[in-house]
Amino acid sequence: MKGAAAVVLAGLLGCSASSGACEGDDAPSLELGHRESGAWVPIADGDTLAIADAPQGGFGVPLRVRSRGLAAGNERSADIVLELARAGVEAGHFEIPGYPLLCESDDVGGTLGVQVVPLDPERFVDDADLEPLAGRTAELFVQVTDDGGRVAEASVEVVLELPPPE
Repeated sequence: MKGAAAVVLAGLLGCSASSGACEGDDAPSLELGHRESGAWVPIADGDTLAIADAPQGGFGVPLRVRSRGLAAGNERSADIVLELARAGVEAGHFEIPGYPLLCESDDVGGTLGVQVVPLDPERFVDDADLEPLAGRTAELFVQVTDDGGRVAEASVEVVLELPPPE
């Protein structure tokens, strides 16, 4: 019996215990996506995304953000940078300090819910200003810094689609 206990103890000491994707122990990373019928769908280069009204005013491209390796939980927060660029030229920038970085689950990691990568409100004032963007590519960039100072970034190049007429 003592031999079996020693083998189990040796096995436990030889393995590193995973503390979950919300603990900030993994290499920091982000995944950009959206929900379809309640399921997570990653956004890939070349996907088409619709421009929508942004909650901060103006227009933007909504997406969801998941994190691994950043400290996430009910008492955690993060600073977020959202950018949209066309042909390497910034066309929108928005910073959100102290946003809740919740833990979706220990195997999935953190979640920031829906974020809207903005279009510059001074250049894109109304629907007519959006028309030249239809079918054009844009790079969406997201940077998240957790409350412990760990940073993760992700970007994706998408095709922009105009919002449906009202």
